[in-house]
Amino acid sequence: MEEKKQEVEKVEQVVEKTVQKVMPPKNNYWEIEDLPSKYRLYPEGTKIKGRPMKVLDTKYLATIDENNFGQVINEILRRCLRIEGMDLGSLLVPDKLYILFWLRANTYKNSGYSVDFECPKCEKASSYDFSLDSLNVIYIKDGLDVNKPIKLPVSEDEIKVRYQCIADEVLIEECINKHESPLVKFDTDILSVASIITDVKGNTDWSVKRTYDYLVSLDPSDYAYIESYIKHIDMGISSTIEVKCNKCGGSALTGVTFQSDFFVPKYKFE
Repeated sequence: MEEKKQEVEKVEQVVEKTVQKVMPPKNNYWEIEDLPSKYRLYPEGTKIKGRPMKVLDTKYLATIDENNFGQVINEILRRCLRIEGMDLGSLLVPDKLYILFWLRANTYKNSGYSVDFECPKCEKASSYDFSLDSLNVIYIKDGLDVNKPIKLPVSEDEIKVRYQCIADEVLIEECINKHESPLVKFDTDILSVASIITDVKGNTDWSVKRTYDYLVSLDPSDYAYIESYIKHIDMGISSTIEVKCNKCGGSALTGVTFQSDFFVPKYKFE
């Protein structure tokens, strides 16, 4: 047993040294400053630094589809980010989405890696060159206290709501895998709301499933109130971006896309 233990320790040391060699130098990472949360909801001193994607990152990203979206994106973030002051699971989803666009913009900096879209100005199939300036970033409201409870109008229950983080996405997936069956199907929107409620009438230890059951038992007016509050405190990336059509040169609005051909574009030769 002792020999086996020593063998494992030697392997771990070799792995650690190998990882240190292949890790990129720290100066290849740049601090990502312009987050929707403005870092206000993270521990003091938190820093998030990112690097452009590498070839193996983009090849992995090209495998993204509706079934593995979360898994692929979180792995890309794990590879490309260096976070000081917290772990990746605490990264807020609105910031996560902004960082995805940051990675795209800093990986494909040259023109030519344009995105196809239907231009509403010239009404033709066209393309645009993406930049971070295209994004409409919705920042956290000044003076917002996310720890302040809200009182529901019908039941008069008090609850607390926060922003979703990567760890919450994992909890949602675990809840579905554990409890869903041919006879039990979750409403994904309500399940998402359940994951960000941290306190129900003083109860702070409820599981996502128990909170979900609480939500579906509410008076519809109470549930609508919760959804309205979540919309009120919304931050992140607008669902539309303003772009310049490469055919007519006009400015147009188009929908934000998370498809693989946006994050792994093909160069368009003239």
